[in-house]
Amino acid sequence: MLLGTPDLKPLRARFDLVGFDPRGVGDSTPVRCSTPVYDPAAPTLPTTPAEYRRLTASSRGHGLDCLKATGSLLGHVDTTSAARDVEAIRAALGESRISCTTGTGTPRSTTPPAPAPTKSTT
Repeated sequence: MLLGTPDLKPLRARFDLVGFDPRGVGDSTPVRCSTPVYDPAAPTLPTTPAEYRRLTASSRGHGLDCLKATGSLLGHVDTTSAARDVEAIRAALGESRISCTTGTGTPRSTTPPAPAPTKSTT
C-alpha cells in the first residue's frame, strides 16, 4: 500500500471499481484563476450591509477572473453537471444503481439523480 492509499483488494473482491476525473479538477481540464480564492480584504462572515457588499464584490471579481481564464467550461463545473456525469457512467455500465464516493470516501450518490428543476421554487 502506498502512503495514504488504501488497500483496495477487499473492495475489488466484491465490487467493480470505476474511477473518473470530475470536471475542472485532477487531470481533466482544470478551472484556472489568476486571483486567489481568499481575499483578506473581504470579510468571510459579513455582519453589516457594507461588509456584505465587499464580500459580494470580491466573490464576483474572483468569479469573473476565473471565467476569463477558464472560458465557458466554468459554466459546466457544478454539482448538477457532476451528477449527470455519474448518471452517464451508471447508464454506460448498464446498472440500475451504483454507489459513488469522493476521493475521501464520502458518499455522493447511490441512485440516479432526479432531473434538475427548470424553475426556481423559491
